[in-house]
Amino acid sequence: MDKNHLAIEVDCLVKKYGDLTAVDSISFTINKGEIFSFLGPNGAGKTTTVEVLECLRKPTSGRAYVLGFDISKDQDEIKKKIGVLPQEFNTFDSLTVRENLQYFAGMFGSSVDIDSLIKLVDLEDKRNEQYKKLSGGLKQRLGVAMALVNDPEIVFLDEPTGGLDPKARHEVWNVIRGLKKQGKTVFLTTHYMEEAEVLSDTVTIIHKGKIVATGTPEELITRYGQRNLLILKNTDKAAVLLIETLGLEANFDSDAGDVKVTLNHSSDVSEIVKALTLKQIVFGELQLRRSSLEDVFLNLTGETVEGGGDAMNRVLIDLKASFKMFFRSKAAVFWTLAFPCILILLFGAIFSEMDSKYSLYVQNQDIVAGEPTSASRNFIEALNLTDAFNLHILDLTVNATRYALDHELSYMLVILEGFENDLGIAIGSGGATNATIEFIYDQSQSSAAVVMGILNSVINEMNKMLSDGADYIVVQSKTIAPKRFSFMDFFLPGMIAMSAMTTSIFSAVEISSRYRETGIFRKLATTPLRRIEWILSRTLYLIFVSFIGMGVILVLGIALFDVKIIPDPMSLILVATTSMLFSGMGMILSRFVKDPETAGAAANAITFPMMFLSGSFFQLEQMPEFLRSIATVLPLTYVNNGLRDTMIMGEPHRAIMNTIIVAVLGVICLLVGAWITKWEEE
Repeated sequence: MDKNHLAIEVDCLVKKYGDLTAVDSISFTINKGEIFSFLGPNGAGKTTTVEVLECLRKPTSGRAYVLGFDISKDQDEIKKKIGVLPQEFNTFDSLTVRENLQYFAGMFGSSVDIDSLIKLVDLEDKRNEQYKKLSGGLKQRLGVAMALVNDPEIVFLDEPTGGLDPKARHEVWNVIRGLKKQGKTVFLTTHYMEEAEVLSDTVTIIHKGKIVATGTPEELITRYGQRNLLILKNTDKAAVLLIETLGLEANFDSDAGDVKVTLNHSSDVSEIVKALTLKQIVFGELQLRRSSLEDVFLNLTGETVEGGGDAMNRVLIDLKASFKMFFRSKAAVFWTLAFPCILILLFGAIFSEMDSKYSLYVQNQDIVAGEPTSASRNFIEALNLTDAFNLHILDLTVNATRYALDHELSYMLVILEGFENDLGIAIGSGGATNATIEFIYDQSQSSAAVVMGILNSVINEMNKMLSDGADYIVVQSKTIAPKRFSFMDFFLPGMIAMSAMTTSIFSAVEISSRYRETGIFRKLATTPLRRIEWILSRTLYLIFVSFIGMGVILVLGIALFDVKIIPDPMSLILVATTSMLFSGMGMILSRFVKDPETAGAAANAITFPMMFLSGSFFQLEQMPEFLRSIATVLPLTYVNNGLRDTMIMGEPHRAIMNTIIVAVLGVICLLVGAWITKWEEE
């Protein structure tokens, strides 16, 4: 049997969700070049059927062919030949009409004439208007144009006039009629029975997963609709008796003074008027109520198309609904409760158990005959008496500065060789000379300044004990960094790391959640664009945005605070891998927390503690041991350390391992994000 005239053929199609059968063994065909309307109440199986034909869902059983292609095997070919306007259509807010069309044309590799599409939907004067500034009707017309960017043979229009005013609705109807004139097949789903009746060549009605009727609008009205009704205004009961002699059913409405006549044929109207005129029975105007497709719909499904509500107190209704939605959203409840808990536990752990002593590494180089000199021992004992330090004596064989760098110490004390001898000379000269203690420190750590203050207090007390306060003992400061930086220089790498993290994770969460909620993902799923390609594009975009943030921080730092650090290749690579990592984390998070607002709270609950535990604000050595253990596995810790090594210490080779760790975690997160991201919600 020749099936070349068929655009779509559906044979015993079944789609189940667990125990629920959404589509129950339906079969129908659609001819090429016709407007086909698929009607049914909410939950009847319309959307599921359409999404199976659009290759967005896999059928449980049965077969379906689109332009001769099998939906189970030829999805890529089908997507090239169909256009889709999803229900509640949305697209990119900040792109213009032309730019949105160019974007989706590019997804198909189409060379379609964009200006011709704009003209077809009568948007020529809005071609450079951003989508978010368009009215509802103009947005729908753009949606129809976007469904045509690949010059499809079949166009699926899901509720194309939903929520539009009558004028805008008729404008969309004209566009749909234009598609038919071009020879395209239109698959229309709508809740407006008038729309289906006016536009359709064929109508199929589905109810509870089964098809209950198929035919032209006229055929369905004749077969299932009520007979036409004629109303005679302002007449009397005598008209009823006369009309009944013609074999017609008539009823008199005494309150209104009207007679209602059920017609068998359209010719009955002229017979009634003729008979009344001959008998000189007076009547006012004639009203003819024609049976419609809506009558057919009501007869077959027993349901109305649109519902209403009682006029209750709107504030109380909304408040009640808000509470219901909140408590029914497990994610919203969880993150609303979890975030305050995380805050109190985090800060409670930091401040209630923060170590009151500072870990101070001391290298005593003042050794005579294998033993520390008396002066150096006395100085170390004075440090112990302050009860401010946990002292760690460093072996003489190691290079103190190198040790501080390798072990990422914030500060270290070196009692130089000859300390006791220099102290004796200083006392003998009355303070003309002095004995030196070397303090090696990291300027980026605020605790270094505190420790320096304690050391100066100890030394001042010792100088008072030795004399009247002359500076016999002095501290010589030596920064770990290769050149002198301000505190802002040391603070900037942490700011850059936090900027890259928050920009990437919040943007990924916001974009993924919003695109899912507004249906943009569903639209993208109808194009050849693959999820991994979209994720790669988003990641590159967020890397670029992170670079912008990094540039802004550095420019303002140089202009306002005279910072001296500049980015090097290693720091750029590390920022890029950081953005990749947290973009992937955001995509994973948005998959499990789908509501945009809740997803943002969840991102806050992850990033906020990480800012503190990674050492950006608090020194790790001052935290309880268990928090230090947590910090060592946080990604932001590796980013902070890597940026500080390459931008402050001038040792990019030390940042390589941190960069590799961040990059590996980033690749893992992106792959997991691509795997679990779904554009079609089951």
